[in-house]
Amino acid sequence: MNQDSTPGRTLAGRTLFITGASRGTGLAIALRAARDGANVVIAAKTVEPHPKLDGTIHSAARDVVAMGGNALPLALDVRDAEAIETAVETAGRHFGGIDICINNASAIHLGDTRQVDAKRFDLMHQVNARAAYLVSRACVPWLVALGLAEELRNRRHRLQWALVRNHNRDSCRPLCFRWGERPATCSKPAIVADAAHEVLCGDARTITGRFLLDEDVLRNVGVRDFDTYQYAPGETLTPDLFVAGR
Repeated sequence: MNQDSTPGRTLAGRTLFITGASRGTGLAIALRAARDGANVVIAAKTVEPHPKLDGTIHSAARDVVAMGGNALPLALDVRDAEAIETAVETAGRHFGGIDICINNASAIHLGDTRQVDAKRFDLMHQVNARAAYLVSRACVPWLVALGLAEELRNRRHRLQWALVRNHNRDSCRPLCFRWGERPATCSKPAIVADAAHEVLCGDARTITGRFLLDEDVLRNVGVRDFDTYQYAPGETLTPDLFVAGR
């Protein structure tokens, strides 16, 4: 995040480069920013409608515009280093700069060691680690400040990630179904979108380098009612898989 300016409590006029923003959490963050009148770069791989996954870069762009923002849909496979450089350059020139970089694109396979083969292992590292580094690296010249306020999709409770709907025999089911749970025990992507908005509207100097949880961020700004973030208010949410004690 560009540290040389103070956005206040709005992202109006700011430019966000969001990977994997055609659906799920990435789209939710994009739409929340669009409500402020932000410029949103939809950098994702899905160009044509997918039989098992909702959304494309074009449908996401239409949603952003309908919400009040400006959109630039860019087809991008984050495993392609050259394509990343081109996409960031195109986005920066189109909007006259990039203020915020959000590495939302991710790949996951929740299996044990024997179930995660080399192909899946490589994919997760190519997308979750390598791509995040390359996208951040490409955005640095546009962000002006050398420090990046890394926007992580951490959460206290498990999300119904659109990402895992296309997975083996459970391809049409969300993550909760794969693990024998009801969607009611999962949080909506909106909780991450609202938390991200609070982070992005805050002072980058106090946030850079911190590991944040969405619920904690929202509680710190006075949110007490989290029922709106549940598929079934009142249900006990499933603890997060990746945060100890949560």
